[in-house]
Amino acid sequence: MNFTPHSVHLLVRAGLLALAVAATGCATHTAHDTSDFAHTGTAYTQAARQVNAVAKQESLAFSARVLPSLPRKPDVLAAQSQAMRERVALSATVDTQLGLLENYFRVLGNLASNKRGYGSEKANATLARLAYQMGNQPMGMSHSQSEGLAKVVVHVAQNHALKETLKRDGQTVYNTLAVLVDILAQQADWLRTRQDLTRQVAYRDEVEKPFLAGETLGKDWQTAWAESINPRNTLEAVEKAQSAANALLASWKNLLETESAPELAELQTSVSQLQSRVFTLTLEAP
Repeated sequence: MNFTPHSVHLLVRAGLLALAVAATGCATHTAHDTSDFAHTGTAYTQAARQVNAVAKQESLAFSARVLPSLPRKPDVLAAQSQAMRERVALSATVDTQLGLLENYFRVLGNLASNKRGYGSEKANATLARLAYQMGNQPMGMSHSQSEGLAKVVVHVAQNHALKETLKRDGQTVYNTLAVLVDILAQQADWLRTRQDLTRQVAYRDEVEKPFLAGETLGKDWQTAWAESINPRNTLEAVEKAQSAANALLASWKNLLETESAPELAELQTSVSQLQSRVFTLTLEAP
């Protein structure tokens, strides 16, 4: 799925309209607060799936570019290929989890905004199924839940179905978000290492060697030199996805553990910045 400028504009506009910060001073937060959070979560997962796909392609491109400079031995090729197979498999798992979260937050938003309770039974069953799938999806790495959720209070005024759903699924969604935060951090480290190495190899082979050899320096060399000065930074998108994931995790925890309305300003800002970066990537794509 590719974002067009028009679709991204609509997504950002819808996010900004839906993510109005909840009014403070209330003893309990309302279903509207949960609805706002759910819309934010949906917007985040849509953008994060785009970043995950780009990160996978960049990882493959980085590794393919560096491989020729490594020792030409069977075990080296086998090790590098296996590492990329594992990375691609993890990327697929992350996409699956983000898809489940996207559907979960969308249905949760519908349940929260359903004042009369019509269809709440069906929505609740769908949420239970999605939470079960999240909880049983192997993520390729474990998360150290030293903190976790201290307690699940869920003070949601006048919406019993929503309150019970959040109590039931709160820990599962929290665990899923926490693991995603860890994976995004690992993904950022992985990309950072390969991005730096790729730039070093590209500079050596495409800029420095031809220059020192006295070769005729044509347009390809000029392009390679310019890219070495001002390289395209895919890592920024992953870092923004990681920052927004941390804000999403904190907001979910706040939604479940505190009596006051959740503060969504930081989360809204993080998601908007992520959406903007994803839009920029679509413009930079060849």
